[in-house]
Amino acid sequence: MNPSLTDMPDVVLSQIFTIVGCPGIFNLRKVCQSLRKFLRKFPTDSRFPLIHISNYEDLMMVKLKPGIMEIDGIRYSKEETNCKIRYGNSEKILKNCDYSEQFFNDLEVIIAHQKSVLETFQILCPMPVIWRSEFPEKIQRLLKILENSRKLKVKKFYMHYSKFSHIS
Repeated sequence: MNPSLTDMPDVVLSQIFTIVGCPGIFNLRKVCQSLRKFLRKFPTDSRFPLIHISNYEDLMMVKLKPGIMEIDGIRYSKEETNCKIRYGNSEKILKNCDYSEQFFNDLEVIIAHQKSVLETFQILCPMPVIWRSEFPEKIQRLLKILENSRKLKVKKFYMHYSKFSHIS
């Protein structure tokens, strides 16, 4: 029988996950349940300089590096009952998948793998009138992820919201 990736010692697997980085971790998590369990138990450090979350109507985006271009982030958009995910020039459609649910699932992984201090954590919510009813639910989900994290360390926190009267 040929040895597999899951047969490797934990130290070797940790080193592999450190080298492949976040995109590789997202892909390797989909390989099998034992790799997902390993990544939950031994998260590596992504060393992102920032996490920037943007929330629009039917679109959520997370940026993990500085830049103003659309390709600098991972975009999750609603397309009928599907979720379209764009990262750089690649695009994937997940059938019968809620875009915000997928966004928060991936954000949870990103935050779990951020052990080093973030320079900036930023939340941008520019159009609350359009999706006002969804806002409290999304913020509660984000708060739950942050509470369950390993004490995310942040130097600067910014929240941009056009109508603070909606925040209680």
